[in-house]
Amino acid sequence: NPLFGYFVNSSHAILLEGVETVATRNVQSALHSLGGIQILLPLFEQLSSCEDSTPELCATLLWLFVDLVKSSATCQSYVATNRTLLVIAHLLQQSDEAFLSESALDALLALGRTLVEIKHAPLLNSLIN
Repeated sequence: NPLFGYFVNSSHAILLEGVETVATRNVQSALHSLGGIQILLPLFEQLSSCEDSTPELCATLLWLFVDLVKSSATCQSYVATNRTLLVIAHLLQQSDEAFLSESALDALLALGRTLVEIKHAPLLNSLIN
């Protein structure tokens, strides 16, 4: 394989001149480094003021939120203890109703169901069902 000579994983390679260490991070790690999942909340507030905002953008942002909560214990803890679903609902209520597409509503329900699974919230469970 001709690429084998270029991509070698060796701890001694760093000692060679011109070699730099590269670290890759996942989205959860990058968000944690920037301040956590809460840094996404102002984006919901800016949906109405941004000219390029679309209902698909809102739904994508919500699904990103759902995926992060499902895959990260740190995000789960933050969302469960800080009433993040209520914050998102409030911010979406203040935005244009066009952003509440079917996909966005499905994402909100998925986030609610995830919170029920995490926190076992009976009131939220009865509201979702």
